[in-house]
Amino acid sequence: MATQSPRFQLGHAQSPDWEKAVEECLHQVGDVAPGVNLGFLYLTDVLADLAEPIVRRLRRETGVRHWVGTVGMGICATGREYYDASAMAVMLAELPEESFRVVSFYNRAADHLPGDWGDWLTESPTHVALVHGDPGNGN
Repeated sequence: MATQSPRFQLGHAQSPDWEKAVEECLHQVGDVAPGVNLGFLYLTDVLADLAEPIVRRLRRETGVRHWVGTVGMGICATGREYYDASAMAVMLAELPEESFRVVSFYNRAADHLPGDWGDWLTESPTHVALVHGDPGNGN
């Protein structure tokens, strides 16, 4: 039986009004595909202080519960670079529920993994990590 490849939807925008940028990203994303369960949000540092309300709005508008991402001086998306401007990129993914885990903050030794991670890692056939490091975290 063939397996279907994950589907990704992408939108990106620049605007001094973060709500307009969110609207433009969602317009580009289009209808959120059924089964989409992971969102990626990349913001320029101009929007860093607004990350929480932006994620709340994206959760409400898309129904996607899990979000990851980071802030940088600039972002790149589909042949476009945004630097020193109020900009964001949003990507939505449809992945098998048991294929990923989201950790909001983790700074302990790997021999003390949270919750049921040990069991999940033992049973998982593949181990890939997408890590968004926080340069402000000294740990």
